[in-house]
Amino acid sequence: MLEEMRHRNKLADMYCIELGRGPESLRRSYWIYEYNALAVDGLLECYESEDSFKALVTPFIDTGINEVLVSYPCREEQIQVFEGIAQDVIPELKEEYNRCVRAGLLFFEVGKYFFSKQVNSVLFIGT
Repeated sequence: MLEEMRHRNKLADMYCIELGRGPESLRRSYWIYEYNALAVDGLLECYESEDSFKALVTPFIDTGINEVLVSYPCREEQIQVFEGIAQDVIPELKEEYNRCVRAGLLFFEVGKYFFSKQVNSVLFIGT
């Protein structure tokens, strides 16, 4: 999946350049959807720890993804990890990837994040 995503991002870059559009203007999103969460009473693997979240999303960022969507934790015991990710991990990733900026692309803009328990989703706003 990662190789295909990397390939498609390269194609999108090429087509943007051919059309005179900056590739950095594209929003490249990935939704971390855990289809098996219902089978384990809503326990989301991406919230096992801050390190596990970072290990999960980093390869996608490396392919060119600049927006990551995740579900709000269904289980109370995962909310603290979720908050740590929003407050610590996402800003760390933003800083790390801003130093490796490619064509002016910011991988995460995390000054804002929105979540709603009613819709059970979180959106990290990218550029």
